[in-house]
Amino acid sequence: MVPVGLSCTGIVETTSTPKNLSILCLSHFHRDSTDTIRPYCLFATVLTAAALLRAAAFRASYPSIPWSSRDGLVTCSGRYNGLKMKATIGGDSYELVDEGCVIRELMTPSQEFRAFYDSERRKIETPVRWALDSGLPKGVDYMARRYDNGEQLILLRKIPELPDEAFPIAHELQHLLMDREGFISMCAVRPREETYEAMAVAVNGMTQDPVANARLRVFGFDLKKAYEGLASSGRKDFGALNVADPDRIMWLQWVFQTVEFMLEYQVAFGTWPDKRWVKTIKRSRYPDLITDVGELTGFMLRAGLETPGKQRAVVHNIIAKYALGDMLLAKSRTPGGSWAPSTPTG
Repeated sequence: MVPVGLSCTGIVETTSTPKNLSILCLSHFHRDSTDTIRPYCLFATVLTAAALLRAAAFRASYPSIPWSSRDGLVTCSGRYNGLKMKATIGGDSYELVDEGCVIRELMTPSQEFRAFYDSERRKIETPVRWALDSGLPKGVDYMARRYDNGEQLILLRKIPELPDEAFPIAHELQHLLMDREGFISMCAVRPREETYEAMAVAVNGMTQDPVANARLRVFGFDLKKAYEGLASSGRKDFGALNVADPDRIMWLQWVFQTVEFMLEYQVAFGTWPDKRWVKTIKRSRYPDLITDVGELTGFMLRAGLETPGKQRAVVHNIIAKYALGDMLLAKSRTPGGSWAPSTPTG
């Protein structure tokens, strides 16, 4: 499950570009009594030169990667951070990193990711910014976030460095590709209010993630591997739920999250979760949940999600059926790149 966030507000940014280590050293150009450059300055210069050479070699190997417009001294420090900028976006402070530094560890070991990236990345014509965010919700390592003025951001709990992390990075890029086609996203009417944000995430996940995953499967991603253990861990988590009297909003979040699990599992494995899942729900404190889950899953399967038009109709039906209009606002990307409210017909 990879939630998608959409801001109902604008974006405010202040940017400052730190100096490269060797430039910082030379700008203060300390000399000792023998008029020689202090050893740490020489060491810093050598390290920076080596980093620049590595970055140049990497860029030559993967020319499709969009590096920062602040070209010239964009380097990746070791295997991790690139040239950083501090930015305040939507009221939150982020540490931005270059896209090339985010994906460089994924291109060689994951042929699926490279095939996807080389084929699809260029279709996202508007800039994508990447930022580290240690405050992402529990269990979420990557998240796409958009802003009303057209800014789009992919949040990272950490810089990916393992082949298994290629799939979730591709998943977030796929969301931006779907934006371009006209798929709609939900945003909270009250930004930053946890209940509202959680509901937006639940509806977005249920109505977008199955489509995104189905498209990634075309490039050879092993969805079974990506979701292995999901069924058993999901049963365990649900079986542990112990809320004496869940309110309507909590109940709907459980319904939407379970429907998303059902649809994603079907995409990954080509079948529905085994009967143990149904038994887990029926034996829990909330056996009536299975009725609501079955009803909504059936409706979504009949209606379909695979095109922007079908997904739009499903989302607006859900808003009306469950009376969520006071919590959520459906938006879609305009031809100019900004976001505007979506109606059931467009």
